Amino acid sequence: MSRRAAHQPCNRSWARIVGLTALALLAVGCSKPTAADFKAEDTTASLERYFGHIVRAARTGNTDKAADYIKALMPSTSDIRSAFKKSAEEDAISKLHGGLTNLMSVSDAALVASFAPDKARSEIRAYRATVEEIIQNARDSVVFAEFPGGTRRIAERYLRKDLAFYEVEVTEPGKDSGSKFHLFWVSDGRWKTLGPAWRILTKKRKRR
Repeated sequence: MSRRAAHQPCNRSWARIVGLTALALLAVGCSKPTAADFKAEDTTASLERYFGHIVRAARTGNTDKAADYIKALMPSTSDIRSAFKKSAEEDAISKLHGGLTNLMSVSDAALVASFAPDKARSEIRAYRATVEEIIQNARDSVVFAEFPGGTRRIAERYLRKDLAFYEVEVTEPGKDSGSKFHLFWVSDGRWKTLGPAWRILTKKRKRR
């Protein structure tokens, strides 16, 4: 047997290994990104990119993807606690978490429709303000123009002053108003939302 022939099985095995490795790398490269893959940055551009995934998926009928990104915005009680002052009542944290859970506890189709009610609305704008700026609510500020009055009450009573929060507006191109979404912030590298917290925390619980 020639030296060349003796090496052929080894060469075939090596070629097989290389081929399988290439296929594995290709599979990883082609995998679709999910909300868990998104690394949030404390900037308007980062939040606009995140919302872009929701809006584009909704417009193309990809309900699963849009719902994945929306559900990932749901904060845990630990997320909420980290955004609140140390003096905040534990009952308020629990109440807010329960209220947000109720808002999210709908079908994927209904959840996506609540975030993307009109497919013509494709322009995304995020607005950033520190908690101190929200409390001040200075005339001619982005807070005065874009943040609902309820956000100030939440900021004064509950939120840590060293954090920044965001409002998001999704409009038709060229329009000034559209769908508004509330109180986003970065928690442990992920985008989360407190939603309409002022409505949830002021809502009286039903007596049994």
